[in-house]
Amino acid sequence: MMIDPHLSDFDAEWFELLNVSDDYLDLDGCRLADLGVNGNDHPIDAGGPLVLGPGERMVMAKTADPAVNGGLEGVAYAFAQEFSLTNTGDAFILRCDDVDVDVVEFEPMTWPYDTGVGMQLDPGQADALANDAPAAWCAAIGEYFPMHTGSPGAPNPPCR
Repeated sequence: MMIDPHLSDFDAEWFELLNVSDDYLDLDGCRLADLGVNGNDHPIDAGGPLVLGPGERMVMAKTADPAVNGGLEGVAYAFAQEFSLTNTGDAFILRCDDVDVDVVEFEPMTWPYDTGVGMQLDPGQADALANDAPAAWCAAIGEYFPMHTGSPGAPNPPCR
């Protein structure tokens, strides 16, 4: 997740989803929500199926335009200003059919992110319960854009 990019928060925030199930998941019609900090409750409307296959990753970002989002290619869904990863702490909630599929609450004092530093989930912690703990995440060290770390769309290396 890129919570606080050096580039504009209005263009360069992103997160990556990983399907750890054996099922194909259609995210069209699901919602991106938070704990009320920004009042986010954004319905995903991709104009048709938005399928995440077993073991696949999907990047969602403020914008799909690589010229302003930090060079991210292949953004599957752009949520624009309808959802925000608040720098001062909040939650990322993926809600489908009124079920919270995953909730990750984060805050800057205990979670490993900073300006331009993305958070990456340790591959050994890739499930909806394990990823709730700050210790399951680490500061990304691989640079995908100048002064921006993370591995959007690619496997995360293990946290050290």
